[in-house]
Amino acid sequence: MLSRNDRKQAAKGTLRRIWKFAVLLTTIIFVLILLSQIVLTVAPVKRAIDKNPLSIINQPGNYPEIFKRDHNLLWRLRPSNEFKSPSGGSLIYRINALGMRGAMPSPTSHAVRIVALGNSVTFGWGVDEDSTFETQLRQMINKDPALPQVEVINAGIPGYSSFQGRRYYVEEISKLHPDILMVMFGWGDQMPAKDSIPDDKLQMPSESIIHLENFLDRIKLYSLIQNWLHSNTMDSSLNSRSSVRRVSIVNFYDNLNTIIKYAESESTAVILLTSPAPAPDRYNLTGNLSLIFLYHEYYNYQTRLAARNNQVPLIDVAQQFNKYDSLFDDAAHDPIHFNAAGHRTIAAALYNYLKTNSQLLTK
Repeated sequence: MLSRNDRKQAAKGTLRRIWKFAVLLTTIIFVLILLSQIVLTVAPVKRAIDKNPLSIINQPGNYPEIFKRDHNLLWRLRPSNEFKSPSGGSLIYRINALGMRGAMPSPTSHAVRIVALGNSVTFGWGVDEDSTFETQLRQMINKDPALPQVEVINAGIPGYSSFQGRRYYVEEISKLHPDILMVMFGWGDQMPAKDSIPDDKLQMPSESIIHLENFLDRIKLYSLIQNWLHSNTMDSSLNSRSSVRRVSIVNFYDNLNTIIKYAESESTAVILLTSPAPAPDRYNLTGNLSLIFLYHEYYNYQTRLAARNNQVPLIDVAQQFNKYDSLFDDAAHDPIHFNAAGHRTIAAALYNYLKTNSQLLTK
């Protein structure tokens, strides 16, 4: 029978072996993660979702290099970041320290401040920074000697619905004290809700869990496994009449109404914009895409209704786009994101309206 001292020594020996094993296992896991990080950085795995230009607006969790999770907004752009489109191309998107596309807003500028609030369309997905309607609008106004100088801030976040936009404006963008707020939503709202849970019913984890997930998301092997475990397709339900939308048509109107009322309380002028879609007859679009456009028009109608009921200006971009057949480069593949000419069309419409109603450009 072992003495008490012998038992203590045996126990210590067992603990040492367990400790050594734990250290060895941890080291092996760390080395494997490090190696996988290097390999997946040098030779990234091409995923099926990367071929779909629409996945960026409805599956941002699959792109941790671009987005990070957020307890209140569901997700946001990673600040102080640069990235290329997952679907390929040489275009580089530049994100400032506030998590918005473009240069940082000037803290000392005396220019009239205009903020564009919206989703990937407002963000300018697929076009370079100088071609976005925000940049083109700024250049048009600032070249006009009859108008005051303006600063135009791009607050479009890919994938955002009006639910997220409402929170984003009230809690963050309003603190930039814009003189004019331009609002355009619709595509993110009409997308099918993940697991049939609309945006306003989603339950996000605690802040500490969010921080942990954002850290783990930067580990490429973890991200790859997550993508594999939670992979889903968007096209299968996009055309379904029974799909639960991320934001219902009724809630879409309420979100726009809340944004308008809050902006008015902050003495900020609001301009609503309908969200354009390619005219099927002009782009030879048939079949499944027709239901997408039908739903989209429902949301655009609510934008028109919100403008009318609140007596705020409306730029009916959707109607203007119907006059052209060259504003979408590949409408059959991506009927959401228009090209630089499309952005120029929006910028020109806004410029013409503001020139005619130049009283809005006063601080």
